[in-house]
Amino acid sequence: MPDTRQYDAGSPGTGKTHIATALGVQAVEHHRKKVRFFAAVDLVNALEQEKALNKAGQLAERLLPYHGSVW
Repeated sequence: MPDTRQYDAGSPGTGKTHIATALGVQAVEHHRKKVRFFAAVDLVNALEQEKALNKAGQLAERLLPYHGSVW
């Protein structure tokens, strides 16, 4: 499977979340892909929590069935 990850960076209010969500919706509706949406702060908190519990990698395992993550 080709690498389809996308990383967006920019100032607040420039539409990063809007475009990322639109791409995720397109992937689901038109290409039958599975995607997952995260707010960046929630993703970081989840990763820090699993590290603190010595369970690093569990979130990554749960995301394997998805074709992309939007955050």
